[in-house]
Amino acid sequence: MVSFNSLARLFLVGLVLIGFRGFSITFYLSGHLKVKLGSHQKNGHIPVFVTGYQSRVLDQDTTKSNGVFRLSWNESQGNLMSFFCILKKDTLLLGKVRRFESDEPDLTFVIPER
Repeated sequence: MVSFNSLARLFLVGLVLIGFRGFSITFYLSGHLKVKLGSHQKNGHIPVFVTGYQSRVLDQDTTKSNGVFRLSWNESQGNLMSFFCILKKDTLLLGKVRRFESDEPDLTFVIPER
């Protein structure tokens, strides 16, 4: 039979090992991308993605016809997140965020005419 002290030690060792994994948060982001090209505005079917630590792609989506995209990912706290889109043959940096003030942030990115 296993004693109470053995179970307590096993439990404490498990807590210590789990604690070294780090704290992870799931982010859910709604976004809007508005792109002005010449006299018209193109919002739909534009690839958007977010990168984290060491430029690892965390999630990607394609904008809907109204420019809306949704991203979700798990990432450790304190990492800088970079948002990109692919327009024509160029990859554009939309912005960098270190942390969000809301649990479900809503970002709008606007790319003006050249």
